[in-house]
Amino acid sequence: LVLIATPVAALAAVCRAAAPLLRPDAIVSDVGSTKQSALAAFAEHLPQHLPRCVAAHPIAGSDRHGALAAQFGLYHNKKLVICPHEGQQPAAAGRIAALWQAVGAQVHRMDAVEHDAVFAAVSHLPHLLAFAYVGQIREHPDAQTFLDFAASGFRDFTRIASSHPAVWRDIALANRGFLQQLAAAQRAQLERLETMLQNGDADGLYLRTHFRDIHFDPKVCEIVRRHRITHFYSDQPQRFNGVANEKLRPGLYDVDVSSGFTLVDQGGSAAVYRIDLCWLSGGQ
Repeated sequence: LVLIATPVAALAAVCRAAAPLLRPDAIVSDVGSTKQSALAAFAEHLPQHLPRCVAAHPIAGSDRHGALAAQFGLYHNKKLVICPHEGQQPAAAGRIAALWQAVGAQVHRMDAVEHDAVFAAVSHLPHLLAFAYVGQIREHPDAQTFLDFAASGFRDFTRIASSHPAVWRDIALANRGFLQQLAAAQRAQLERLETMLQNGDADGLYLRTHFRDIHFDPKVCEIVRRHRITHFYSDQPQRFNGVANEKLRPGLYDVDVSSGFTLVDQGGSAAVYRIDLCWLSGGQ
């Protein structure tokens, strides 16, 4: 069994170098954050081993890197995503699943395209936004004064900007298609906020910043995510937060995936209801 743990852009070169050294029955897997690029590297450089190549992604990253960042129990109760391909050998995927389960991970299976779309939204874009914001502050003429007074809010928002730049450069380029879509949607969100600020729109700002968790049936959330549904119609009040008098009233809602899977009342008079992302991942 060969487990390749490199930045995603290095995977192809490693596979090419390893190809003549692998036993015919070797199982090869990776740990990268983009799975379409991983499968492409396997197919191009390890075609004879492709049925035994398993694209996998442990969801346990942090802003720390290098050997000194090693942590005992890092994968305990963390998600591990396997992205099978058409020619996947079930036994090979099972072997990799067993490996990660042995260190405490919870194994999930997902199509590679879906995987890259999901993690562009919940991981890759947040990192790019943090990098961009830190860059904005550093380039300001009063940057040092700003940083002298930065406290916990700034730290919480910018923590992931200390992640290794080479790692995230490679991830961003490998997943640029989904990231470009999300960046455009984020730009639209910022333009809405700017317009509200210009107009002194207190009600609009409240609706954009006041989120309430709504717990739908996980199967409904899975359908929304998988089929990229853009509208939701509620024909009866929906309870959320376990509070009987807190309900999503009947009506038509926009599904705003760019803002963390939110439902927005088209009438404009209700708050913005946020679907908890853990429900969208299958009710875990």
